[in-house]
Amino acid sequence: MNNPSTESSGPQPQSWAIRHRAGVRIALIAVVSLFVSLPVIYIAYLIAESPGAEDLRRVNIPQPSILLASDGTRLAVFGRAQQLPVALKDVSPNVIEALIATEDHRFYRHHGIDIERTISGLFHTLAGRVQGGSTITQQLARNLFPDEIGRQRTLHRKLMEMITAIKIERTFSKDQILETYLNTVPFLFGAVGIEMAS
Repeated sequence: MNNPSTESSGPQPQSWAIRHRAGVRIALIAVVSLFVSLPVIYIAYLIAESPGAEDLRRVNIPQPSILLASDGTRLAVFGRAQQLPVALKDVSPNVIEALIATEDHRFYRHHGIDIERTISGLFHTLAGRVQGGSTITQQLARNLFPDEIGRQRTLHRKLMEMITAIKIERTFSKDQILETYLNTVPFLFGAVGIEMAS
């Protein structure tokens, strides 16, 4: 009569090989999951950290700081952004057309990011010819949130700018974006906004 405990006590190479292959598969799945989940977690972090809809609605065109005496008399005005806001309807259509033609000719066809322009800018930059790929909405994101987004040439900053641009496009109409851009964009000689530049 065979004793089952004696038969199973010897080495079982086939069983070890199956367990080894299963372990390798689990390790590969874990590594792939890590490489897939890290970018997703990073993008989720950027979405949470970038300015949200409420931040966008609270943004005002910067006004100068006014120093008043105790009796209410104006003593001084500080600030470089002393422009008056201009409604889009009061801006010449030629200015708007020129802006779109030079800065973002697919402005009305994208949702904040021009993928074709971004890829083209990336290839030109990698080839040593630095080229911007920002849309009007991305430039507006930088203008409205200089502290949160910054101007460094980093991937982190670019992704933050892109995410904020998408949020701007979801919150405002194209006309509102153009109007805000024209009232906040820095022109030459320290002029900020279309009113000050004109």
